[in-house]
Amino acid sequence: MIRRLQKMRRMPVSAADWFAARHRGDTDPALERAFEAWLTDDPERQRQYALCEIAWDLARPAAERLRSSTTESPERIGTPHRRWAIGAGLAATVLVAVAALWLTLGSEPQPLRYATGPGEQRTVVLADGSRITLNTRTALSVTIPARQRNVILENGEAFFDVAHDPSRPFHVLTPLGQVTVIGTRFNVYRRPDSLEVTTEQGLVRVSKAGLLDPATDLLVHAGEGATISAPGAQPQLRHADLRRIENWRQQRLEFDAMPLAALLEEFSRYTAAPVQAATPEIGALRVSGVFHLGDIIALSATLDAAFGLKVRDSGDGSWLVERSNDTVE
Repeated sequence: MIRRLQKMRRMPVSAADWFAARHRGDTDPALERAFEAWLTDDPERQRQYALCEIAWDLARPAAERLRSSTTESPERIGTPHRRWAIGAGLAATVLVAVAALWLTLGSEPQPLRYATGPGEQRTVVLADGSRITLNTRTALSVTIPARQRNVILENGEAFFDVAHDPSRPFHVLTPLGQVTVIGTRFNVYRRPDSLEVTTEQGLVRVSKAGLLDPATDLLVHAGEGATISAPGAQPQLRHADLRRIENWRQQRLEFDAMPLAALLEEFSRYTAAPVQAATPEIGALRVSGVFHLGDIIALSATLDAAFGLKVRDSGDGSWLVERSNDTVE
Protein backbone atom coordinates (compact mmCIF):
# COMPACT_ATOMS: atom_id res chain seq x y z
CA MET A 1 0.00 0.00 0.00
CA ILE A 2 2.72 2.46 0.93
CA ARG A 3 4.66 1.64 -2.25
CA ARG A 4 1.57 2.38 -4.34
CA LEU A 5 1.17 5.72 -2.61
CA GLN A 6 4.81 6.54 -3.22
CA LYS A 7 4.29 5.95 -6.94
CA MET A 8 1.30 8.28 -6.99
CA ARG A 9 2.78 11.07 -4.91
CA ARG A 10 5.50 11.78 -2.40
CA MET A 11 4.67 9.88 0.76
CA PRO A 12 3.81 12.24 3.66
CA VAL A 13 6.40 12.12 6.41
CA SER A 14 5.60 14.74 9.04
CA ALA A 15 2.32 15.65 10.74
CA ALA A 16 2.14 18.78 8.57
CA ASP A 17 2.62 16.65 5.42
CA TRP A 18 -0.22 14.35 6.41
CA PHE A 19 -2.49 17.27 7.30
CA ALA A 20 -1.92 18.85 3.88
CA ALA A 21 -2.40 15.52 2.07
CA ARG A 22 -5.72 14.82 3.83
CA HIS A 23 -7.11 18.32 3.16
CA ARG A 24 -6.60 18.44 -0.60
CA GLY A 25 -10.27 17.68 -1.10
CA ASP A 26 -10.07 14.26 -2.74
CA THR A 27 -11.08 11.08 -0.92
CA ASP A 28 -8.37 8.44 -1.01
CA PRO A 29 -9.09 5.28 1.05
CA ALA A 30 -5.53 4.02 0.58
CA LEU A 31 -4.16 7.30 1.90
CA GLU A 32 -6.50 7.14 4.91
CA ARG A 33 -5.37 3.61 5.75
CA ALA A 34 -1.72 4.68 5.51
CA PHE A 35 -2.49 7.71 7.68
CA GLU A 36 -4.10 5.59 10.40
CA ALA A 37 -1.09 3.25 10.38
CA TRP A 38 1.29 6.20 10.66
CA LEU A 39 -0.75 7.86 13.41
CA THR A 40 -1.13 4.79 15.63
CA ASP A 41 2.56 3.88 15.43
CA ASP A 42 3.64 6.61 17.87
CA PRO A 43 1.55 8.56 20.46
CA GLU A 44 3.69 11.67 19.83
CA ARG A 45 2.37 11.79 16.27
CA GLN A 46 -1.17 12.22 17.58
CA ARG A 47 -0.12 15.31 19.51
CA GLN A 48 1.71 16.78 16.52
CA TYR A 49 -1.25 16.19 14.22
CA ALA A 50 -3.65 17.77 16.71
CA LEU A 51 -1.44 20.85 16.77
CA CYS A 52 -1.67 21.07 12.97
CA GLU A 53 -5.46 21.14 13.30
CA ILE A 54 -5.19 23.98 15.80
CA ALA A 55 -2.92 25.95 13.48
CA TRP A 56 -5.35 25.54 10.61
CA ASP A 57 -8.29 26.65 12.77
CA LEU A 58 -6.38 29.81 13.61
CA ALA A 59 -5.77 30.52 9.91
CA ARG A 60 -9.27 29.60 8.72
CA PRO A 61 -10.81 33.13 8.85
CA ALA A 62 -8.17 34.39 6.42
CA ALA A 63 -8.77 31.42 4.15
CA GLU A 64 -12.51 32.10 4.09
CA ARG A 65 -11.92 35.71 3.12
CA LEU A 66 -9.70 34.56 0.26
CA ARG A 67 -12.29 32.05 -0.88
CA SER A 68 -14.87 34.86 -1.04
CA SER A 69 -12.51 37.03 -3.07
CA THR A 70 -12.16 34.36 -5.77
CA THR A 71 -15.89 34.61 -6.59
CA GLU A 72 -15.32 37.93 -8.33
CA SER A 73 -15.63 38.22 -12.11
CA PRO A 74 -13.00 36.46 -14.25
CA GLU A 75 -12.11 39.77 -15.83
CA ARG A 76 -11.01 41.26 -12.51
CA ILE A 77 -9.28 38.13 -11.34
CA GLY A 78 -7.49 37.83 -14.65
CA THR A 79 -5.63 41.12 -14.32
CA PRO A 80 -1.96 40.75 -13.38
CA HIS A 81 -2.39 42.98 -10.33
CA ARG A 82 -5.40 41.00 -9.10
CA ARG A 83 -3.69 37.65 -9.67
CA TRP A 84 -0.72 38.92 -7.69
CA ALA A 85 -2.99 40.10 -4.88
CA ILE A 86 -4.77 36.74 -4.63
CA GLY A 87 -1.48 34.87 -4.77
CA ALA A 88 -0.06 37.08 -2.06
CA GLY A 89 -3.16 36.52 0.04
CA LEU A 90 -2.91 32.76 -0.31
CA ALA A 91 0.73 32.92 0.66
CA ALA A 92 -0.22 35.02 3.67
CA THR A 93 -2.80 32.43 4.73
CA VAL A 94 -0.22 29.68 4.54
CA LEU A 95 2.22 31.79 6.53
CA VAL A 96 -0.42 32.42 9.19
CA ALA A 97 -0.99 28.67 9.54
CA VAL A 98 2.73 27.93 9.68
CA ALA A 99 3.34 30.75 12.14
CA ALA A 100 0.48 29.59 14.34
CA LEU A 101 1.83 26.05 14.36
CA TRP A 102 5.34 27.29 15.10
CA LEU A 103 4.08 29.44 17.97
CA THR A 104 2.03 26.57 19.36
CA LEU A 105 4.92 24.14 19.21
CA GLY A 106 7.46 26.67 20.35
CA SER A 107 5.50 27.91 23.33
CA GLU A 108 4.18 24.55 24.48
CA PRO A 109 5.49 23.47 27.88
CA GLN A 110 7.43 20.27 28.22
CA PRO A 111 5.28 17.19 28.98
CA LEU A 112 5.11 15.99 32.56
CA ARG A 113 5.29 12.20 32.81
CA TYR A 114 3.72 10.12 35.57
CA ALA A 115 3.86 6.35 36.10
CA THR A 116 2.93 3.64 38.58
CA GLY A 117 4.37 0.18 39.20
CA PRO A 118 2.61 -3.10 40.03
CA GLY A 119 0.05 -2.56 42.79
CA GLU A 120 0.79 1.16 42.97
CA GLN A 121 -1.77 3.95 42.58
CA ARG A 122 -1.16 7.66 42.37
CA THR A 123 -3.24 10.84 42.16
CA VAL A 124 -1.83 13.96 40.53
CA VAL A 125 -3.36 17.44 40.47
CA LEU A 126 -2.75 19.38 37.26
CA ALA A 127 -2.14 23.11 36.96
CA ASP A 128 -5.74 23.68 35.81
CA GLY A 129 -7.16 21.90 38.88
CA SER A 130 -7.97 18.62 37.11
CA ARG A 131 -7.17 15.42 38.98
CA ILE A 132 -5.89 12.17 37.46
CA THR A 133 -5.76 8.93 39.43
CA LEU A 134 -3.40 6.41 37.90
CA ASN A 135 -4.17 2.75 38.48
CA THR A 136 -1.53 0.01 38.62
CA ARG A 137 1.04 -0.33 35.79
CA THR A 138 0.07 2.96 34.18
CA ALA A 139 2.15 5.57 32.37
CA LEU A 140 0.97 8.86 30.89
CA SER A 141 2.27 12.30 29.98
CA VAL A 142 0.50 15.65 30.42
CA THR A 143 0.86 18.87 28.45
CA ILE A 144 -1.25 21.97 29.11
CA PRO A 145 -0.63 24.67 26.48
CA ALA A 146 -2.71 27.83 26.18
CA ARG A 147 -5.63 26.47 24.14
CA GLN A 148 -6.08 22.86 25.21
CA ARG A 149 -5.14 20.17 27.72
CA ASN A 150 -3.53 16.98 26.43
CA VAL A 151 -2.87 13.63 28.10
CA ILE A 152 -1.16 10.79 26.24
CA LEU A 153 -2.04 7.49 27.91
CA GLU A 154 0.89 5.22 27.10
CA ASN A 155 -0.46 2.18 28.92
CA GLY A 156 -2.66 1.19 31.82
CA GLU A 157 -5.74 2.82 33.31
CA ALA A 158 -6.59 6.21 34.76
CA PHE A 159 -9.58 8.04 36.20
CA PHE A 160 -10.01 11.68 35.21
CA ASP A 161 -11.81 14.39 37.16
CA VAL A 162 -11.54 17.29 34.72
CA ALA A 163 -11.89 20.93 35.75
CA HIS A 164 -14.55 22.69 33.66
CA ASP A 165 -13.02 25.04 31.08
CA PRO A 166 -14.92 25.50 27.78
CA SER A 167 -12.01 27.46 26.29
CA ARG A 168 -9.59 24.55 26.67
CA PRO A 169 -10.84 21.09 25.68
CA PHE A 170 -9.29 18.17 27.54
CA HIS A 171 -7.97 15.37 25.30
CA VAL A 172 -6.85 11.87 26.27
CA LEU A 173 -4.89 10.38 23.36
CA THR A 174 -4.01 6.74 22.69
CA PRO A 175 -3.03 4.85 19.53
CA LEU A 176 -6.49 3.25 19.39
CA GLY A 177 -8.59 6.36 19.96
CA GLN A 178 -9.06 9.58 21.85
CA VAL A 179 -11.44 11.15 24.34
CA THR A 180 -12.44 14.82 24.32
CA VAL A 181 -14.24 16.63 27.15
CA ILE A 182 -14.68 20.10 28.61
CA GLY A 183 -15.21 19.05 32.20
CA THR A 184 -16.43 15.72 33.56
CA ARG A 185 -15.45 12.49 35.34
CA PHE A 186 -14.51 9.43 33.33
CA ASN A 187 -12.24 6.38 33.21
CA VAL A 188 -9.95 5.25 30.37
CA TYR A 189 -8.46 1.75 30.30
CA ARG A 190 -5.95 0.94 27.59
CA ARG A 191 -5.93 -2.82 27.33
CA PRO A 192 -3.33 -4.58 25.14
CA ASP A 193 -5.81 -4.96 22.27
CA SER A 194 -8.64 -2.49 22.99
CA LEU A 195 -9.60 0.82 24.56
CA GLU A 196 -12.38 1.15 27.13
CA VAL A 197 -13.94 4.47 28.13
CA THR A 198 -16.49 4.80 30.93
CA THR A 199 -18.32 8.01 31.84
CA GLU A 200 -19.21 8.51 35.48
CA GLN A 201 -20.44 12.09 35.20
CA GLY A 202 -21.10 14.46 32.31
CA LEU A 203 -20.49 13.69 28.64
CA VAL A 204 -17.42 12.59 26.69
CA ARG A 205 -16.73 12.27 22.98
CA VAL A 206 -14.87 9.15 21.85
CA SER A 207 -13.13 9.25 18.47
CA LYS A 208 -10.82 7.17 16.36
CA ALA A 209 -7.19 8.15 16.89
CA GLY A 210 -6.54 11.59 15.40
CA LEU A 211 -9.85 11.62 13.50
CA LEU A 212 -12.37 14.01 15.04
CA ASP A 213 -15.46 13.45 12.90
CA PRO A 214 -19.04 14.19 14.04
CA ALA A 215 -20.26 11.48 11.67
CA THR A 216 -18.33 8.71 13.43
CA ASP A 217 -17.57 10.10 16.90
CA LEU A 218 -19.52 8.57 19.77
CA LEU A 219 -21.04 10.63 22.59
CA VAL A 220 -20.91 8.67 25.84
CA HIS A 221 -23.24 9.89 28.60
CA ALA A 222 -23.02 9.29 32.34
CA GLY A 223 -23.44 5.60 33.12
CA GLU A 224 -22.40 4.51 29.63
CA GLY A 225 -19.21 3.04 28.22
CA ALA A 226 -17.49 2.79 24.84
CA THR A 227 -14.96 0.40 23.33
CA ILE A 228 -12.57 0.69 20.40
CA SER A 229 -11.47 -2.83 19.54
CA ALA A 230 -8.71 -2.14 16.98
CA PRO A 231 -6.85 0.71 15.24
CA GLY A 232 -9.25 2.46 12.89
CA ALA A 233 -12.32 0.72 14.36
CA GLN A 234 -15.46 2.71 15.13
CA PRO A 235 -16.22 3.35 18.82
CA GLN A 236 -19.04 1.11 20.08
CA LEU A 237 -21.32 1.59 23.07
CA ARG A 238 -20.98 -1.06 25.77
CA HIS A 239 -22.11 -1.86 29.28
CA ALA A 240 -20.48 0.46 31.82
CA ASP A 241 -19.01 -1.37 34.82
CA LEU A 242 -18.94 1.59 37.19
CA ARG A 243 -18.62 -0.71 40.21
CA ARG A 244 -15.31 -2.13 38.97
CA ILE A 245 -13.94 1.40 38.61
CA GLU A 246 -15.18 2.42 42.05
CA ASN A 247 -13.62 -0.72 43.51
CA TRP A 248 -10.12 -0.16 42.13
CA ARG A 249 -10.21 3.46 43.27
CA GLN A 250 -11.03 2.11 46.76
CA GLN A 251 -8.11 -0.35 46.42
CA ARG A 252 -10.22 -3.48 46.28
CA LEU A 253 -11.22 -6.15 43.79
CA GLU A 254 -14.70 -7.67 43.77
CA PHE A 255 -15.60 -10.81 41.86
CA ASP A 256 -18.97 -12.51 41.45
CA ALA A 257 -18.88 -16.08 40.10
CA MET A 258 -15.99 -15.21 37.81
CA PRO A 259 -13.87 -17.96 36.21
CA LEU A 260 -10.70 -18.29 38.24
CA ALA A 261 -8.48 -17.79 35.17
CA ALA A 262 -10.07 -14.39 34.47
CA LEU A 263 -9.93 -13.49 38.16
CA LEU A 264 -6.22 -14.28 38.33
CA GLU A 265 -5.52 -12.22 35.20
CA GLU A 266 -7.15 -9.18 36.80
CA PHE A 267 -5.54 -9.90 40.19
CA SER A 268 -2.10 -10.12 38.55
CA ARG A 269 -2.30 -6.51 37.40
CA TYR A 270 -1.59 -5.60 41.02
CA THR A 271 1.22 -8.06 41.77
CA ALA A 272 4.86 -8.02 40.74
CA ALA A 273 4.65 -11.69 39.69
CA PRO A 274 1.69 -13.14 37.73
CA VAL A 275 -0.70 -15.63 39.35
CA GLN A 276 -1.85 -18.48 37.12
CA ALA A 277 -4.05 -21.58 37.34
CA ALA A 278 -2.12 -24.86 37.11
CA THR A 279 -4.70 -26.49 34.83
CA PRO A 280 -7.63 -25.41 32.62
CA GLU A 281 -9.94 -27.29 34.99
CA ILE A 282 -8.82 -25.15 37.91
CA GLY A 283 -9.04 -22.01 35.75
CA ALA A 284 -12.69 -22.76 34.96
CA LEU A 285 -13.77 -22.76 38.63
CA ARG A 286 -16.22 -19.97 39.49
CA VAL A 287 -15.03 -17.77 42.33
CA SER A 288 -16.64 -14.95 44.30
CA GLY A 289 -14.96 -12.67 46.80
CA VAL A 290 -13.64 -9.24 47.72
CA PHE A 291 -9.87 -8.75 48.00
CA HIS A 292 -7.53 -5.93 48.77
CA LEU A 293 -5.42 -5.13 45.73
CA GLY A 294 -2.57 -7.63 45.40
CA ASP A 295 -3.31 -9.39 48.71
CA ILE A 296 -1.94 -12.82 47.79
CA ILE A 297 -2.42 -14.15 51.36
CA ALA A 298 -6.16 -13.37 51.34
CA LEU A 299 -6.51 -14.89 47.89
CA SER A 300 -4.73 -18.06 49.01
CA ALA A 301 -6.89 -18.38 52.13
CA THR A 302 -10.11 -17.95 50.12
CA LEU A 303 -9.15 -20.52 47.49
CA ASP A 304 -8.04 -22.99 50.16
CA ALA A 305 -11.27 -22.67 52.14
CA ALA A 306 -13.59 -22.83 49.12
CA PHE A 307 -11.85 -25.29 46.82
CA GLY A 308 -8.92 -26.86 48.63
CA LEU A 309 -6.49 -24.93 46.41
CA LYS A 310 -3.12 -23.56 47.37
CA VAL A 311 -1.02 -20.76 45.92
CA ARG A 312 2.67 -21.50 45.73
CA ASP A 313 5.77 -19.88 44.27
CA SER A 314 6.51 -21.80 41.07
CA GLY A 315 10.18 -20.82 41.12
CA ASP A 316 10.04 -19.26 37.65
CA GLY A 317 8.87 -15.80 38.68
CA SER A 318 5.16 -16.58 38.96
CA TRP A 319 2.59 -17.90 41.44
CA LEU A 320 0.73 -21.14 40.69
CA VAL A 321 -2.74 -22.11 41.91
CA GLU A 322 -3.06 -25.88 42.25
CA ARG A 323 -4.77 -28.62 44.23
CA SER A 324 -3.46 -28.96 47.76
CA ASN A 325 -2.74 -32.65 47.22
CA ASP A 326 -0.80 -32.09 43.98
CA THR A 327 2.84 -33.04 44.16
CA VAL A 328 5.76 -31.31 42.52
CA GLU A 329 8.18 -33.67 40.82
